[in-house]
This record gives sequence, C-alpha cells and structure tokens, in this order.
Amino acid sequence: ALPVYLATGLSETDVRDLRNIPSMHNFFNIYTVVTKAMLGLTTDVGEEREYWAAVDFILGQDAEWFVGNSISTFSALMMEFRARRKMLVLPYNAGKMALEEIDCIRPKKMTLIPPVRP
Repeated sequence: ALPVYLATGLSETDVRDLRNIPSMHNFFNIYTVVTKAMLGLTTDVGEEREYWAAVDFILGQDAEWFVGNSISTFSALMMEFRARRKMLVLPYNAGKMALEEIDCIRPKKMTLIPPVRP
C-alpha cells in the first residue's frame, strides 16, 4: 500500500474508527495511513504547535502529492510552494486559495480547481 501522511491530530484510535466506515474501505486498501501519533509524536501539540507545523511542512514539501484545504493558510502556502516547484497539489474543497482572493499571494497561474466530489 502507498503511504499517506495525515497532518492532523488524529490518534491511532481515530484512524482505526475511520477504517470501520464502509466508504473508507477502498482508501485504506490503497493507502497506509501515517499520523503524528504513529511517528511517536504527540497529538497534543499544545505550546509546541509551531514545531509540529514545521514537521508537517518538511514532510509535505517533498511528498509525491499534497492534498489540502485551500481555506487553510498552511495548506495554501504549501500548495503555492509546491506549485512553484511544479509538484502535484490538490485542494480537495476546490475553488481558489483564500490567500489569492485577498491578494496575499500571486501565483503565476490561478489555482481555481473543480471539486474532487460534487
């Protein structure tokens, strides 16, 4: 199975619960899910939240794909960083990045992408 890192605070129990949802079976048959908890990192980032954001960025910057929410500042910056390096990105909620709409970032090409699902 292909590894996929979920940059969230999901615990191993949360991931186990997701495995039991029928609509998620195909996902888990294709991907091996890895979370902070599975890497031995705490899910309670507390005061260390910037440290964990750096871990997420390091893992996301060179990943084969990055899937994020275009509303998230973190995801928007990661998608822009990767787009400039001609790496694959997918904003799963579609639309253009919120940072584009308020003119904080100016990509060479607009990121308006259709939704992954209707």
